[in-house]
Amino acid sequence: MANLAWHYTTGEKFDLILASGLLKTSRPNMGGRHIERPVVWFTIHQRWELSASYTGSRNGKMHIYSLKETKEAGKGLVRLGYPQESLIPWKDLYKEARISSTTQNVFLKERMVPFQWMGCYSNIPVSDLVIEVFNSDDKWERRELSTFPVLSAEEAAEKFTELGYSSQTAPTLGLEE
Repeated sequence: MANLAWHYTTGEKFDLILASGLLKTSRPNMGGRHIERPVVWFTIHQRWELSASYTGSRNGKMHIYSLKETKEAGKGLVRLGYPQESLIPWKDLYKEARISSTTQNVFLKERMVPFQWMGCYSNIPVSDLVIEVFNSDDKWERRELSTFPVLSAEEAAEKFTELGYSSQTAPTLGLEE
């Protein structure tokens, strides 16, 4: 089997990806000038990608949730695998996708490791991805696409609203307006 890169997400966001049938491109949301080219992001990190963690305030300071905290808050964790040889490595991607130096500095400040990242400029059908769920033993477990229930359009729209997404982020999660 090919070496896989992973797109990490939460269970509640995976429900929306399933409803659309696609893992869609997005731009980094780091306060840049929105000149970045939309990318489907992956990492070669085999445990978890810090940028997929939830954030919040703790004792008046910004807190990045741990893997276990994100698992609880996000109703589970899911990772989607895709062959590394089908992706563009960071050394080329950041230039081609016009990732701003501001965004790159935010990545580094937050202890993210961009050189482990890869990506592509096309949406990927969920059926083309390897799906793994973080189980109760804190291990990644492979699952077949057919084992997941798919939300109806109405349920997906409701979940989309519950998660606080604006119409600008709808394409990121696969919900076309």
